[in-house]
Amino acid sequence: MRAPTQPIPGRHMFSLLPGENPGGRSAVIILFFIFLFHCPHGTAQEKAGTHHMPLPVVVGDSLVCFVSDAQGALVVEEVVLRPNNNDGAREMIFSQILADRPDCIITLGDMVSMGFMPSAWKSYDNFLARARKARVPVFATLGNHELMLYSSTGAEEFNSRFPWYSKTGYAVRVGTLAIAILNSNFGDLSKRERATQLAWLDSTLAAWDVDSTVSAAIVACHHPPFTNSTIVSPSEEARDTFVPLYLRYAKCMLFLAGHCHAFEHFQHQGKDFLVMGGGGGLQQPLLTGSGAIWEDLFPKKTEVRMFHYLRCRISARGLDISVRMVKENFAGFEDAYELSFPLVPSSQEQVQN
Repeated sequence: MRAPTQPIPGRHMFSLLPGENPGGRSAVIILFFIFLFHCPHGTAQEKAGTHHMPLPVVVGDSLVCFVSDAQGALVVEEVVLRPNNNDGAREMIFSQILADRPDCIITLGDMVSMGFMPSAWKSYDNFLARARKARVPVFATLGNHELMLYSSTGAEEFNSRFPWYSKTGYAVRVGTLAIAILNSNFGDLSKRERATQLAWLDSTLAAWDVDSTVSAAIVACHHPPFTNSTIVSPSEEARDTFVPLYLRYAKCMLFLAGHCHAFEHFQHQGKDFLVMGGGGGLQQPLLTGSGAIWEDLFPKKTEVRMFHYLRCRISARGLDISVRMVKENFAGFEDAYELSFPLVPSSQEQVQN
């Protein structure tokens, strides 16, 4: 793999464990009232309400589900890529995630084909409404499709559903798991916003490394620093900005991204990177074998990979990852891949020992 160089994120923290955010309980209380009252049907307020806010208090094992790239297909995309029951796969994933009853759901962008079109949000709005009814918080970051063509209008549609979103990154705490959610749409960020995101990420990951209430950390964004996709390119900016800080801090165990509509697993300097863009968008073929740019550790070496989402469970035993993949015949799900990471003591604990 190529060597990386530097990183970036934001400023807000949301927590499912009281007292864990900088500014914590007041933020949760404010978000709770947004959750309760911003939901008259069909309005921007209703969209804001359906994204729902942190309600449960998680003090033991915690489960987070990640999904990415659930967007419907553009006509031009279907000229290049073959549909494969995409709407059905998306609904299977949404329903299974809700059936898992996670403590929260995190989506890594490209929820819709064209973010500026309210009609494009119909499927995702339905999912958000169901999640809100189940009292499961959903957090998100922007993909490129939310900003396609009319970026300011797309951002408005996105923000109407996620009004607390910070375009320079934010963090979510779920029990002892900490997640930094970043904006990898670098062309939509000013030089100052990039610097703000970088400073926030550095200070946040450094704080988590010495925080005894944090057992593990995940860094997540839309654009992958590594991918063998034949359709989208790996993000050099993500690799040069986010990856070095991810590598620097001991509690950072996993880097997640979407954008490529396939599942891939890479290792770089001893750390793990997963591409998990299989939420329902048109499947994208990969470079495999001698044509691959980076070594993919996923054991199924097919060019095209089935739709999927991730289950991440944090417990006293460690961080366990399961890739829940739709079966080829669409007759349910299989655990296609599993990873486990032992927990790392905080820096202060290491010094004391």
